[in-house]
Amino acid sequence: MVRSVFLSLILGVGAFTSVATARTVTLIEFEITFPDGTKAQMKVTDPHFVPLQLPTGSAALYLTLNPEDHSTVGVVFYRMQFTGTDVLELGPLQREQTRTELGRDTMKVGGESIQSKTDSPFRIRVTRVVHQEM
Repeated sequence: MVRSVFLSLILGVGAFTSVATARTVTLIEFEITFPDGTKAQMKVTDPHFVPLQLPTGSAALYLTLNPEDHSTVGVVFYRMQFTGTDVLELGPLQREQTRTELGRDTMKVGGESIQSKTDSPFRIRVTRVVHQEM
């Protein structure tokens, strides 16, 4: 009897610890149509900075979900300039960078695509938002 109570107590504490440490991660799934017509499906955590290489140079997006309605995603467009270490040695976010904000917009989840405010315009559309337990 004491063993079963002790075992139940241990299992109960373990289950409570698992629930208490679980966290929800929000993923923003989106599609980019590049200037040449090619498309890319992407998935990032909310909020997220996304560097892109375009024909006229480097650009970036900053995507964030509206916490009040979860059906609108804000996007900030940037022009990027990298300096310092070569791309082969370090990834783009580890290198020194200069960001110039080009504009802001919002998108409805599952809605129409919008055009970027970059030198090489591309289209972006948020396809869905997923909340996952980790």
